[in-house]
Amino acid sequence: FPGLDSQPTQDWSLLLTDPAGAPVMTVLIHDWPSEPAVVPFLPAGNYRLHVRPTPFLASDWLPQWYDRADDVTAATPIIVEREGDVVTVEVALQIGAQLRGTVRDLRGSPMAHFSVYLTRAGSGTILGDKFETSSQTGEYVLRGLPPGTYRLGAHEFWQYGAEDIADLPP
Repeated sequence: FPGLDSQPTQDWSLLLTDPAGAPVMTVLIHDWPSEPAVVPFLPAGNYRLHVRPTPFLASDWLPQWYDRADDVTAATPIIVEREGDVVTVEVALQIGAQLRGTVRDLRGSPMAHFSVYLTRAGSGTILGDKFETSSQTGEYVLRGLPPGTYRLGAHEFWQYGAEDIADLPP
């Protein structure tokens, strides 16, 4: 994980997927790694790598595809020709832009319990979200945004694990 001036102090997961994005294996990394992460016993195949903070909803970093791709189809494949092969991949998190703001209720008062979510304009797929349970100021920040046009939404409460805005309550 080279490439960050200030290293986040949270856990991360490396999600290996097949070329269509279906999960194959997850490796958890505690704190910021000083040693390389190792994925043992990986069968031969083509994989895509998604780096995401853990717990996802409590983070202010957006998950990112390997090689700074926008999605699974654009992510650079990691090719394992035979089980036991050593394939080295360096991951540099994209610093990107930060999106900061304040969530307020209809009266204009800052909300203490809320979630914000981010989608690309024209898409309902949630790129990242943050669930805040103790903010007294209603402030949030999302980091690591690549260039693009986004839509931002906020809810007082919503279910964990939503991947599309259609899964959110009104």
